[in-house]
Amino acid sequence: MSEFLLEFETIRILSAVIMLGIASFYDIWKREIHDVLWIGFGAFSVVLLFIDPNFSESVMAILISLIIAPFAIFLWRTGMFGGADAFALIVLASLAPMVTLTDNPVTPLTTLSNAALLFVFPL
Repeated sequence: MSEFLLEFETIRILSAVIMLGIASFYDIWKREIHDVLWIGFGAFSVVLLFIDPNFSESVMAILISLIIAPFAIFLWRTGMFGGADAFALIVLASLAPMVTLTDNPVTPLTTLSNAALLFVFPL
């Protein structure tokens, strides 16, 4: 069972890397990322949620990591973030909420969102 969970987390990581790679390509090429990318990977994260063997733990992890969603939308609507940046954070939070390669409880997404908030609202 633990091998399946490891493979499941690997699927989450690979899909997040693929999503960010496609988004980076379109951002460099056209300077615009279509919303279909975020909708597609958001739907894929919902599918992953329902086939996850630890459903209740995954739901709690996603709910906790989606706390950044209102902040990302606020920063986008006020013009401090681009729309793709906000949607990337939201989809990444649902796609790979607590995925780390170590046992450290601080996730890379938490570090990224805190850095973005500190950039916008310096101490």
